[in-house]
Amino acid sequence: MNITKQEEISSGIKVWRRGERILLFLPYSPQLIEKAKTIKGYRWHPEEKYWRFPNTDGSLEKILKAFEGEKIHIDSALKSATSRAKGIPSPLAGKGLGEGYNFEDLRNLGGMELI
Repeated sequence: MNITKQEEISSGIKVWRRGERILLFLPYSPQLIEKAKTIKGYRWHPEEKYWRFPNTDGSLEKILKAFEGEKIHIDSALKSATSRAKGIPSPLAGKGLGEGYNFEDLRNLGGMELI
């Protein structure tokens, strides 16, 4: 069975930015839910089925650390904002990269340190 890129993305962990919030979409898994609950400031939205976090210093890094080793798809706005905040150019900007990268891949790209 061939899985398209879109199907792969829709079945994984997704981290998006909406205004001043970070949204986390997870496939159903008790283990993933427990990891999400370890991050301070979360709010579960049962109708839309996502977790919401404040987009403050360290929130994205805490999410990435909690899901270390998992395949995570990160919104391009979050990737570039994280790099700008740290004063380094994003190694993913303009390259169409980032989707499907896991925590180690993102941490090791271009000297970017997300911990």
